[in-house]
This record gives sequence, C-alpha cells and structure tokens, in this order.
Amino acid sequence: MRKKQGCDAASAAPLHVLMLPGLDGTGSMSTPLLSALQAHGMTTQAIALPAQGGQDYATLARWLWPQLPRHPFILLA
Repeated sequence: MRKKQGCDAASAAPLHVLMLPGLDGTGSMSTPLLSALQAHGMTTQAIALPAQGGQDYATLARWLWPQLPRHPFILLA
C-alpha cells in the first residue's frame, strides 16, 4: 500500500500542522510555509498570541491549551 503524500501512514488522514507565531506574535510571517504545506495535502493552522494579558510562559500555556486540536497534530514553533 502506498502512502498518500501529506498523510499519516496509519490512518491516511491528512497531517495537521499547528504553527505558533515567531517573534512578531501574529503568525502572519508563516503564511508562505503554511501554503506550501497545504499544497502537499496537509491541513494547517496558525495561532496568534494574545495582545493583552500576561505574556509569561505559564499564562500563555494556559491560554493556548484549550485551542489545541483534539486530534493528532504536528506542533511547529
């Protein structure tokens, strides 16, 4: 059986790539990469960091946790 490009070999479901933003905090700089991944059959999502509130790791982790997909994904940060 041949593996479909951009798919998980076990399930043949599209790989999902979740990208956290770089230094700009918005994720807008990742658009070209996410577009390229989509062209290879992957689903993508970029999450921008909140502009208000605490910016320490613990606060951001609590904010991010409920936004994570409930299915397998690749975290690109």
